[in-house]
Amino acid sequence: MSVKPGIAKEAVLKQSGKTHGKHTHRAGYDWNQGIDNAGFQATNLCMAIREINLMLDRRQQPLKPDEADLHETDEFIRRKHSCTIFLGFTSNLVSSGLRETLRLLVEHQMVDCVVMTAGGVEEDFIKHLYTI
Repeated sequence: MSVKPGIAKEAVLKQSGKTHGKHTHRAGYDWNQGIDNAGFQATNLCMAIREINLMLDRRQQPLKPDEADLHETDEFIRRKHSCTIFLGFTSNLVSSGLRETLRLLVEHQMVDCVVMTAGGVEEDFIKHLYTI
């Protein structure tokens, strides 16, 4: 049984209602402009900030002799910090208003590795169609 692309498109991608010519620009929070009321739940934000600060403090400590990659010759791979920070998230966080926050973390080298899953692939289709 083969599925025709047109049938699949009609089943998944439904036509939206009219916007009456009013397109709104959606943007996440720009952390480089300072901090004001970002709409976060204060208790959870405080706990997250404390944990992140612990990781960043640990990252500033020099490597112990037993932590060094003595046999690694590639500078890109060689361990540079005493705390390696991985940031993992699903792709829908990018379109949910956290794009600028994620960008800030990478831009300011606050994470060493980014792992993003295709958790919301349908959002990727919708974003692509919206930009056409």
